[in-house]
Amino acid sequence: MFGIVVVILIMLKPEGGMLLSAQTDGVVTVSKDDPHMLAAHQKARDSLDRFLELAAAPPPNTAGFAVKVGISDGDEKEYFWITPFSRNGNSFSGQVNNTPRLVSTVAEGQEIHFDRADVVDWTYENTVDHQSFGNFTACALLVRASKEEAAAVKAEYGLDCDT
Repeated sequence: MFGIVVVILIMLKPEGGMLLSAQTDGVVTVSKDDPHMLAAHQKARDSLDRFLELAAAPPPNTAGFAVKVGISDGDEKEYFWITPFSRNGNSFSGQVNNTPRLVSTVAEGQEIHFDRADVVDWTYENTVDHQSFGNFTACALLVRASKEEAAAVKAEYGLDCDT
């Protein structure tokens, strides 16, 4: 069966563009074999230890520490930002921070429990210069956008996809 991944944050919508979709918490369907998304998940997992160290003792002028996990409901799988979250070894709990669009097994604000292996992305922000870190899945989606649209999303969210 063909699998899909639905990523909350940015949706490719010809009528509104990626920036509008990001501002309205849209979704996009991506093949489970999408090489850009698989690379984003791997990049997040490879750097997760450092992120968790920062989240445990946030440096000054940082906020918005969140992790992204997938929630399944039958054949559907939707990804959600979880914030705030807490860690106990390799186990985590936290609140779903997006409105579900496809799955009905969770609700926005609901506390869920998950394992380290479930984390596919992470993010936080420097509140002084408004630069976002992580959010590798958004960068994976931007490869589908026009150069102008990608630049607008990066500028709006302080996203650096080159590091």
